[in-house]
Amino acid sequence: MYPAKGLFKTKRWIVISITIQWISEFVISMPFIFRQEPYCTFEIWMQIYTCLTAVFVPLFINMVLYVLIFLHARSSSRRVHAQTLSMTTSNNVNIQQGSISRRDISLLRQMFFIFSMFIGGWAPAYLSLLISNYIYVDPIIPEIMTIIAELCILSITINLFICNHELRQYLKNKIRQIFHGQ
Repeated sequence: MYPAKGLFKTKRWIVISITIQWISEFVISMPFIFRQEPYCTFEIWMQIYTCLTAVFVPLFINMVLYVLIFLHARSSSRRVHAQTLSMTTSNNVNIQQGSISRRDISLLRQMFFIFSMFIGGWAPAYLSLLISNYIYVDPIIPEIMTIIAELCILSITINLFICNHELRQYLKNKIRQIFHGQ
């Protein structure tokens, strides 16, 4: 997606990304590390904090990033589409200017799938833990919700393999090399 952007291919970018990830995880876990209770408890404020940092903050960040990605991809599609139209003769071309390209629809579909799997998987798991503080929730319910969340992560991972042609081709070549001894 970023062939013209050298930064995204450098080791420096990888180090920056990993460093930001580790620092943010450390900052998020600070309330749990520095609490003063002599024994391990999972108080309500900690459950709310966990729910916010595990579901709703990533939800907001993902929404903003997905909108930015879509707007960038859409403007890119329009630029490419405009260049294509200027190169072709207008005799047989009858294209609506406001239509969404198949590429953009595919991108929207992927974003919606990943977004809904994340929210549909993790929000019920954390919310069931929060709700269990106020009303009786059978202990099996949070466990089932956790399994559903893990299945959602699995489906996102499988989707990555299904929808990424280059990754599939790379894996096919590696598997062929393994079985053919090359």
